[in-house]
Amino acid sequence: MVTIQTRGGSIRGIEKDSLHMFLGIPYAYPPIKNRRFKHSELVTTWDNIIEASAFQSIPPQPDNKLEAFFSSKPASFNQSEDCLYLNIWSQNNQLKNKPVMIYFYGGGFINGHGSAELYTPEHIVQQHDVIVVTFNYRLGALGYLDWSYFNQSY
Repeated sequence: MVTIQTRGGSIRGIEKDSLHMFLGIPYAYPPIKNRRFKHSELVTTWDNIIEASAFQSIPPQPDNKLEAFFSSKPASFNQSEDCLYLNIWSQNNQLKNKPVMIYFYGGGFINGHGSAELYTPEHIVQQHDVIVVTFNYRLGALGYLDWSYFNQSY
């Protein structure tokens, strides 16, 4: 286990093959109930240590046969509207003064997630002293309809 202290609070990740991985860090409040169909609200501070040792839910989406085709092992991810999580990889927990690469997955705003085996950046981080961030974002109508003007509660 690896723990880092940020301005917002502590995050506990894992160490594997000389890499430090922080998986499933919430970056926004769950976009459910009264937050559905509105802009995301960022999480900036937290009281408890965030346990970041496993991928979290991915955005709801139709089956993607290409994901299974490009995976070396069967994988399934829980799909949920509560999907706004990011993942961070680095060679060690010295995160200052390093280049940061942020990966936006494809999928036409219908499919995709930052936890897919095809997109995990272990090989890049092992070869280069960089920080790589992948993340999930909302897809389809749940991600791009903004009804905040109507001020409705759900």
